Amino acid sequence: FIRLIDVAVDSAAGEDKTRLLFSKQIFLSSEKIAWTSRNRLYTYSADSISLNSVSQSVAVKKFAIDPALKEEAFVKSLPAQDDRFDFTINNINIRRVNMQELFHENIIADSILIGACSFKIYRDLSIPRDKRNRVGSYPHQAFTNIPVTLQIKKVILSNTFVGYKEKNPRSNQAGKVQFFNTYATITNLTNDKEAISKNNIMTADIQTSFLNKAPLKATWHFYLGHPKGRFDVKGNLGSMAFADASVITEPMGPAKLEEGRLKSLHFDLAGNDYSMKGTVKMLYDDLKISVLERDNGSKELDKKTLASIAANIIIKNSNPKRKNDEPTVIDVEMERDTNRSIFYLVWKSLFKGIKETAGIKK
Repeated sequence: FIRLIDVAVDSAAGEDKTRLLFSKQIFLSSEKIAWTSRNRLYTYSADSISLNSVSQSVAVKKFAIDPALKEEAFVKSLPAQDDRFDFTINNINIRRVNMQELFHENIIADSILIGACSFKIYRDLSIPRDKRNRVGSYPHQAFTNIPVTLQIKKVILSNTFVGYKEKNPRSNQAGKVQFFNTYATITNLTNDKEAISKNNIMTADIQTSFLNKAPLKATWHFYLGHPKGRFDVKGNLGSMAFADASVITEPMGPAKLEEGRLKSLHFDLAGNDYSMKGTVKMLYDDLKISVLERDNGSKELDKKTLASIAANIIIKNSNPKRKNDEPTVIDVEMERDTNRSIFYLVWKSLFKGIKETAGIKK
């Protein structure tokens, strides 16, 4: 449905910059738009789209990326490992949109407000990876290559769920890394070269609940247009029982965190296309673990007693070891696997700091 108000079709109206499609006001609405991805693995859909040139606003009630296949069938359809996406984004409101630029396929706006969202990602590690070099494909690098000009001062996401599920062939089980009640603010979201020359730092401030157990705050800085894809990330994870993280460590480790408590985890990391370095500081008490293994023919993970005893002898059970000692802070340096993503580089760097804090060098 399109409604045009105060239409004038003449040479003067054609030169009038306050008019769109020869009209002073435009109201546009669409019940639903849907299309299929080229590989036919996904359906994209947008529900209840509306545009109001008077209020300079665009609204979308729901945008979704729906996978065509269930997890197992999706994996079987692939020649190499890939992520399966299942995204739902609700109540998208774009405010103070430059309507003239929008009709020239450029999105310039003051802000985008987004309501409840769900981002679910699944990967099965049992099939081979591809061999593609991913240098130059970090999110902020890919963003600057979008053919449409984007210039948005602020994007706000609220009440968002993020879940990453990964199946490990060693355990034949899937671990779930989940973030609940996520609130994120992204500023200076742009790929406009002139805007980048004035301010090349895109910032993402994130507050969330890790596994719905501990508060996590993180700040990302992305340096737009940087020749080596520079970015920084720093953050702090609050207190939680180690046992609560066994939902991740058992299938992915495989190891079970039996006892102990994390008091805090602070990280300050700087990365680029090829490496990452920084510091990791993890404070904790009374860590005890069990090493797990799946015996041949068994579907369950069993505790390996001797390996568990040896592991608990080797690891540092607390940091600091004694109350008045200075805590251990790990300097991390990590070379990037250029076949992997930005999130893998950050996770591997963080995990290296965690392991070395606990006294595990290998």
